[in-house]
Amino acid sequence: MKEQALCLLILALLSLSVSANQTPEMFRYQGRLVDGTNLVNATLPMSFKLYDAPSGGTLHYEDSSTVLVVDGLYSTMIGDDTVYGSLLDALTNTALYLELTIDGETLLPRERVVSVPYALSADGHTHERIIRLDSDSEDGSDGTIYCGSSYVGFSVNESSSLGIINAGDDVMTFTGIEFSDSSFSGNLNEPERYYLSNNKILPFGARSLEITFTPALAKEYSETITVVCDYTSGTNTIICTGIGVTMPYVDNGTGTITDTTTGLMWLKDANQGKMTWSNAVTYCENLVAGGYSDWRLPSMNYNGDTAELDTLFRAGGNPSGDWLGWNVTPFTNVQNNSYWSSTLIEPDRAYVVDMSWGNVSSNTPMTGNYIRYPWPVRGGE
Repeated sequence: MKEQALCLLILALLSLSVSANQTPEMFRYQGRLVDGTNLVNATLPMSFKLYDAPSGGTLHYEDSSTVLVVDGLYSTMIGDDTVYGSLLDALTNTALYLELTIDGETLLPRERVVSVPYALSADGHTHERIIRLDSDSEDGSDGTIYCGSSYVGFSVNESSSLGIINAGDDVMTFTGIEFSDSSFSGNLNEPERYYLSNNKILPFGARSLEITFTPALAKEYSETITVVCDYTSGTNTIICTGIGVTMPYVDNGTGTITDTTTGLMWLKDANQGKMTWSNAVTYCENLVAGGYSDWRLPSMNYNGDTAELDTLFRAGGNPSGDWLGWNVTPFTNVQNNSYWSSTLIEPDRAYVVDMSWGNVSSNTPMTGNYIRYPWPVRGGE
């Protein structure tokens, strides 16, 4: 199950299991598991550990059981299969974080335990609506959702997801989402099965808000997102951060684009037609465009060559860098296909890159009828 557990999506929902006369020393934990796009159907060993910190910290309690998952949904009790510690003693901590391990795989980050389980130490039981906002922020920081860096004036290239969760046992009604700055916006996803009815979030239900970040200025943003609803406790506001970055590309108005970071000048139109490698070299060398005639086929950061073609889709042209894509640039007609570079791996082989997803290949023969696109470049630092 290791491969599956690495790509599990978990939506954890905490609630109490109580009777009218007593508060048992346990609480219910419900969740939803997805393997890719498939709902999980299996019986899986699960371990639940309560720590006093989001990472590291001291283990205060552990429960372990085997749980049946049907159509991605499961429900179990924490407190009835104690492995270590006392659940009631653990809940006396002011901060408590749940670490879930499924079939040997620990899912991170840990989840902050919120107010419902703490009702274990209360006298009696009250019905209430409790909102919890969960972020998919990479840093896992509590109370913050990070939307990354985005170019000013271009389509968003970073986004994040916010879970609006009813962690109470009454229906919660929400009437809107308020953003403190127009650079942040969001759309509610379609209701998930078993979870939502119109604008009412059912008990233990959730709805996902996809946040997009389109900065108006080049600066660091720290704003808020507020969920307007009839909650009675919990948190309905979360801090949203992002960085607006100035686009390094300048449209020269001559059919050329200059990258101010590298000093390279590119043709704006990335579709010059498919051709063999030798024809691509000749085509670039004979090209006259934008008032210049010193065009060439771009190199790549391999075998000691300079990063040029790879700077269009990886920061600094670093071969191990993340795919940045070209869709937020002013270039036109970029093809979802492979482009030639001048960098050789063998006497008859050159590196190519698939601009649909940034895959670099080195097994394309330069001879024969193999045809790819050229992207002429000139200049540089």
